Amino acid sequence: MAFIFPLETGPQYLFVIWSVLFTAMAIVAVGLRLLARRIADRKLGSDDILMVLSCIVLMAYQVVSILAVVVGGMGYHVDEIANRFGVLPPSEIFTKYLLAMQILWCFNLTLTKAAILTLYTKIFTMRPFVIVAKMTIVVTAFCTTIMIVGSMSVCQPVAYYWDKTILGGTCGDYPALWTANAGISIATSVVTLVLPIPHVWKLQLERNIKIFLIVAFSLGFLTCIAGAVYISMIASYDPSDSTYNALPLMLVAFVEPAMGIALGCVPVLRPLFRRDHYGNRRHTGALKLSGPESSEVSASCLHAKNNSLEALGQHELSAITVKTSWTVQHHGWDSKSVISSKE
Repeated sequence: MAFIFPLETGPQYLFVIWSVLFTAMAIVAVGLRLLARRIADRKLGSDDILMVLSCIVLMAYQVVSILAVVVGGMGYHVDEIANRFGVLPPSEIFTKYLLAMQILWCFNLTLTKAAILTLYTKIFTMRPFVIVAKMTIVVTAFCTTIMIVGSMSVCQPVAYYWDKTILGGTCGDYPALWTANAGISIATSVVTLVLPIPHVWKLQLERNIKIFLIVAFSLGFLTCIAGAVYISMIASYDPSDSTYNALPLMLVAFVEPAMGIALGCVPVLRPLFRRDHYGNRRHTGALKLSGPESSEVSASCLHAKNNSLEALGQHELSAITVKTSWTVQHHGWDSKSVISSKE
């Protein structure tokens, strides 16, 4: 039976509380996302499924992280684990958890970015945008695969990663591997966040709608800040006392995936806050912009056009084509929100 380390230090308590709170935040965000889809009377899409999977991986990451503290001894010095608690070798169990945490971290961020980019392709369906978004997904998945394989093969044999008594074993520079991993993560995060902003900015929307969209898409830069702090901490990481030095590093590392999930759900939560003039929630979903198509008004719009202006304000349009050749499908904003788009 594995030895259970007591929680004694402030950083240990902070890490456990931090991981639980951030995971809870992500779970609530995904739950609200699913509720918003239900209110909008929309089926779950591939972006929703990817985000749910990402949340599941985050929960697994949380479990492994807490086990790294209570079973692996993270937060204690290696010498203290050996001399005070008599656990030998002192860092073997922790290093196994650390490897698992690195793999789950990579996998989680990939699923989150794939979910966000997939949502983008549904909102902005212009062909060039979709191509760039899909290419970003492929690059992110490819780089993540390389990093996972690299983490598994940085030491030969793999067991030498945690058991340095194996004869003939060798290890590469895994802090450098983590730095490269975090750097690629930030680069793909920036692309993911910047990609939709120019297209949103071109739209002539009600000011509050435009502000909501830009803020929703821009909040993700907080994850980039967390990633930058993570990289700076890796540079000073000393693996010789891994159980102690890894705790602040993992504390920061937990922020990026949890915030990525929570902030990635913000753009689709608008149906939770939309109400008609009777105070009832509108059954709405998300805005969708597609490339050049015909400039005719759809049947639902023609039907609404024959009604009075007051009736038009209450009518939910399922699809309308603006004369500037942008197709706007109404899944979340009322019919008067979108006026036109700038070429």
